[in-house]
Amino acid sequence: MRTPASRWRPSPRRYDPNPPRWQYAEGAKVLKVDCQGKLDRHGQKWKISKALCGEWVQIVRVEQRLQVYYCTTMIRELDLGIQRSTNRNKVMHDVMNLRSTAEELLACTRLVLNGLYCAGIGSATIS
Repeated sequence: MRTPASRWRPSPRRYDPNPPRWQYAEGAKVLKVDCQGKLDRHGQKWKISKALCGEWVQIVRVEQRLQVYYCTTMIRELDLGIQRSTNRNKVMHDVMNLRSTAEELLACTRLVLNGLYCAGIGSATIS
C-alpha cells in the first residue's frame, strides 16, 4: 500500500487568491450577511454565521421556512412559524433520520411479505 505522500501530485489548476463572486440564479432572493453574521429578515435578526460576514446568501422559501444557501450549500434553515433557526447539520441529521426510518420500514415490509410468500400465503415479493 502506498503512502499519501507518494500519491500526491501538484494540481494542474492555478490558485486564484481572488476568485470571482458566486453568481446566484437570475431572480433568486439574495441578501448580504451583516458584520455580526446575521440577516435582517421579516423584522427579525437571524443568526447565520460569523464566517459569512459581508457575504451574499440565497434565501429560498419553503412553506413557513426559509432555507439559507451559501453558493450551493444549505447552511441554515429559518422557521418563521416558531421563530427558530436550525443549522444545516441539524437539518441534515433530521433528513438522514427520516431516510433511515423509511429504509427500516421498507426492509421490515420486505421481510414480512417475503415471509408470507415463503409460507405459501403471499404471491409476490417487494424488491
